[in-house]
Amino acid sequence: MASPVPDSPRVRFGPYELDPSAGRLLKSGIPLKLQPQPFRVLLLLVNRVGQVVTRQEIQSHLWGDSTFVDFERGINFSINQIRAVLCDDAEKPRYIETLPRVGYRFIFPVDANAVTSNTQESDKIELVERRAPLNGPRERVLRLVRLGLITIAAGLLLAKLWIYTRRPPVITSASSATVAVLPFQNSSSDKDIEFLRLAIPDEIATALSDAPSVSIRPSAMTAKYVGPDLDLQKAGRELHVGSLVTGHYLNEGDRLHVVLEAVNVQDNRVIWRDSLSSPNLDLMGMREEITRRVRLGLLPALGVSEISAPLTHPHSEQAYDAYLRSIPISRDPDANREAITLLESSVAADPNFAPAWEALGRRYNNAVEFANGGKQMMDRSDEALERALKLDPNRIVADGELIVHRAERRELGKAYRDARKLVTSHPDSAQAHYVLGYVYRYAGMLDLSASECDIALGMDPGNSDFRTCAWTFTELGRQERARDFFALDAGSDWAAYGQVTILMGEHRLGEARQTLQTISRSSNPHHFRDLLEECLQADRTPDLDRFEAGTRALLRTPIDPEKLYYLGAILTFCGKQEQGVRLLAGAISGNYCAKTALQTDPLLVKLRGTASYDDLLTEAGHCEQRLVAESQ
Repeated sequence: MASPVPDSPRVRFGPYELDPSAGRLLKSGIPLKLQPQPFRVLLLLVNRVGQVVTRQEIQSHLWGDSTFVDFERGINFSINQIRAVLCDDAEKPRYIETLPRVGYRFIFPVDANAVTSNTQESDKIELVERRAPLNGPRERVLRLVRLGLITIAAGLLLAKLWIYTRRPPVITSASSATVAVLPFQNSSSDKDIEFLRLAIPDEIATALSDAPSVSIRPSAMTAKYVGPDLDLQKAGRELHVGSLVTGHYLNEGDRLHVVLEAVNVQDNRVIWRDSLSSPNLDLMGMREEITRRVRLGLLPALGVSEISAPLTHPHSEQAYDAYLRSIPISRDPDANREAITLLESSVAADPNFAPAWEALGRRYNNAVEFANGGKQMMDRSDEALERALKLDPNRIVADGELIVHRAERRELGKAYRDARKLVTSHPDSAQAHYVLGYVYRYAGMLDLSASECDIALGMDPGNSDFRTCAWTFTELGRQERARDFFALDAGSDWAAYGQVTILMGEHRLGEARQTLQTISRSSNPHHFRDLLEECLQADRTPDLDRFEAGTRALLRTPIDPEKLYYLGAILTFCGKQEQGVRLLAGAISGNYCAKTALQTDPLLVKLRGTASYDDLLTEAGHCEQRLVAESQ
């Protein structure tokens, strides 16, 4: 909840209400999530409706003229979060217009009475003047005086801006840092320690995660940035980070030498460098030393001082070695089984090390997603993630993964409650906002899902973990925004599948056929490649009846209901409406509510206006009602 403004009435615009006294933004009476700083910016813009509010004025309003922080990032975050909550578009604004290099203007009509009662007396006069222009001699003099005052104020503002731009900015400990830890270089010929290329960065990332304000890119994004001739500034820009951590290691005799370095991406300047040496068989000692150097050296160099104490440590060298060796192993089915074997041996030798349980839970889930692991692997995944959380309740990844699992496994009421609780506990976590957006999609609340997804990406740009938000925007028919999220996993079969569905909805079937050819035939069966290939035939009538038995079988399995929805949408688009409706009904009964999607998804155009559509819409409404009742 935002900071309240005492004794201030509500301000109304469109379906929204600002309640300054309670520090809340509501839509049709329903409270929306908006953090205190963006709330204050929105209130400032609304109270100055129709006027340009400069970025310098916003800075002064939030921090005062005497505080010098990285306010550019703070303002950008606030505006992005406001737009996300209002479902506004910077390119085609409905509420907030951007004036490049100047500031912003609130352009939507506002209840004038509400605004005047919420502003100072001078603001009341200005609002009255906007409603009734003054034309008498006295009024003309007043306008000239006011114009002179504005000119003087503008001159002072420009002078202050000139001074500020020549003063080096001071980053406070409260400002967030975005960091990517790149794979380390193995400078020795010892292939037995090759696994440390990713294991050392993982430990650095773990130590960095002890600071809540640091946002760290996942290893899936950084793994490709290898080689001695790597352009660090280019890598940093592509990863959307302010700093990169790099390094190399060497096994020499009985000792392991590690060199660590942090680089500021903007000016390619080294901001921290350190080295350590440990016995090459003492990996736990190496871990403790890396953690110490990061906490005492790297985090202060990043301008971060708020650090929480880690709750778990490895207590077995054998277990820790197995955990580290699992880190670089891919998600491919055969390789994933090897990682599971290593992690199972790790938790058996050291059952109190939370990171190993979390990694094992995610590996079990990989087996479900990519190797048809079935219910047994589902249960094992949940058990491992729950064990990780019991050992360390602050593991947001494990918590979020469990919530996602519950949504996919039809426990939507619990997922809904837990996702909102996660954001309440961790309001500054992009991962928490992403999880809430994920659950909102299953709940059929696509506008709220889009808002949380935009907030997550605004807080942590470029994080590939957020890629599935693309489905929220495809269902809403906001295809350009969907493409932004598919681009987070560019080049994958999954992203190509998503592009095919977008092109189908846009009736660009030739391009859809071409894109489909880039998906490997051995890709995930839930990409429905064979079905799409048959549906998109250009030279003959598609033969879709051969998929009938398979679709009926899916309805008898405890499959993720979202997959039923997408298969049903594809079949409906391809002319198999009866089959499609069965699958859509199965998705809704499995707690994929889809109420908004039924009304906006481009793939369902042919369904709308039919009796089946009305029945599905009614059931989707009942699904939402059940969810609300369960979440009380």
